[in-house]
Amino acid sequence: MDEGSAGKRTFVDRNLARPDLSPVETLAQIESCRAWMQLRDVGADPEYAALLEQIIDEFRGPAERVSPGLSAPRADIFVSSPGSTTPFHLDEEHNFLLQIRGSKKFSIADGFNPAVLEPERLRAYFHGSGELAPYSGHLEQHSVHVDLGPGEGVHIPPCHPHWVQNGNEVSVSLGILWFSDVTARRRHLYRVNGWLERAGLHPSVPGSSPLGDSIKALPLVMKRRLRRWVYR
Repeated sequence: MDEGSAGKRTFVDRNLARPDLSPVETLAQIESCRAWMQLRDVGADPEYAALLEQIIDEFRGPAERVSPGLSAPRADIFVSSPGSTTPFHLDEEHNFLLQIRGSKKFSIADGFNPAVLEPERLRAYFHGSGELAPYSGHLEQHSVHVDLGPGEGVHIPPCHPHWVQNGNEVSVSLGILWFSDVTARRRHLYRVNGWLERAGLHPSVPGSSPLGDSIKALPLVMKRRLRRWVYR
């Protein structure tokens, strides 16, 4: 697979504390149960699919200029209790989050900075260790802090660890996630490195050898360019 996160451990696998409630009960008690809920891939519903298509059409141009190859867009809805916190984690995809109701405070760490995300941690992520990243207070000096109210949004670049603190009322937000040439290339490089490591070799860390990365990524680059040419 060029995109996706098959086999990757998630929040559920980490056995985080959560209320002993069904999804329906959680929504009914969201004001007091101190929980957050992610409704994943709501674009599977025809009405949300139409909304997702409309949103993607609006920002495809700017997104393509920043990071070409927009693909596999997905829409998620997040519903959170007052004061709830989403743990420090990272996502492989591009992520644009639009606040609909309530407020959120984001802390988004610089994923390009080794002081935030060590190469070995990123390697472990792409080998399936999961989306939770270790947090410590010093990361805040390498982070951007964003306060969101209704009608406001924020873009979280791929593999930029972040945590979210909800405001004093129920929060509802819409997340638009997508992959690109950047995300596909990063995943491909770690996959190729995994093959080489299993063969007993010691490949260079992605990003440390531009020439080596280009050679490893060439088949993927050609494949994605051919796919876009056929689509057009």
